[in-house]
Amino acid sequence: VDVRGSRGGSLHASARVRGLHFAAVGTSPGMRGIDADLLGDADGLRLRFDPHAKTTFDWPAGFGVAHDFTLDGDALLWRDGAGWVVRTPGLAITGKDLSVKARGGIGFPNDGGRPHLDIAADIGAAPVSAAHGFWIHHLMPKSTVDWLDAALQGGRLHDIHAVVAGDLDDWPFHNDAGRAGAGKFRIDARMQGGKLKFQPDWPAMEQVQGDIRFEADGFTSAGQGQLAGVPIAAFTAGIPRFGRAELSVDANAVGNARDFLTMLRQSPLHKDYGETLPDEPDSKALEA
Repeated sequence: VDVRGSRGGSLHASARVRGLHFAAVGTSPGMRGIDADLLGDADGLRLRFDPHAKTTFDWPAGFGVAHDFTLDGDALLWRDGAGWVVRTPGLAITGKDLSVKARGGIGFPNDGGRPHLDIAADIGAAPVSAAHGFWIHHLMPKSTVDWLDAALQGGRLHDIHAVVAGDLDDWPFHNDAGRAGAGKFRIDARMQGGKLKFQPDWPAMEQVQGDIRFEADGFTSAGQGQLAGVPIAAFTAGIPRFGRAELSVDANAVGNARDFLTMLRQSPLHKDYGETLPDEPDSKALEA
């Protein structure tokens, strides 16, 4: 640690930080294992992270699981009136399944309100399963988390772009939040070889190629795939708001009648219409 200054004059400080740790408290996250070089004066600080150090982000109330990663880049911190601002011009975050390049920052007010976010991120290719570790549990209904974990079963995501901007007091940034500029949360990605199970009693949609978007507290997906062997030339699906859990699916399928009957026998329709869906349909059944 090196601190130099004079009364009523300038102040300069520098330090080497090793193993910085702050604990998770309440709904706030914690971090440990931060190694960085610090440089600052009376107006602010700069942290230049050690890209070789393993850092752990622990948010029991939010993600529920700890994530290990490395940091490469700078973080700047300065006072903004009575509050604080933390920003990065560019920060590379590399974990087991995710590689993120982020820019932007977080403003911490001194009035007891929640932080203001202004962050954009480009995310490298990742398995669909990686999403399960990033649901914000204390801000999402349990039924929503359970549905997402059951629905997103396989495949890979690429061309992932995320943006979050606004006061967390307005979360989850509905379009009808009541005023212009209330905030935005959106993640766009392309899915390859995906496996989606929209309902537990319907077969899963497999070999999904298409787009998926999470926006505010809902999601939409569109593309093509296969449902129990039946080619789905185009489909759209979505839930406008997870809290209401109103799932809609619109799909156009092509194929022969035998494949359709095989699919329907694996669906809830078999319970009510089983007599018209025999295990070995004859020509008369196929005409029906």
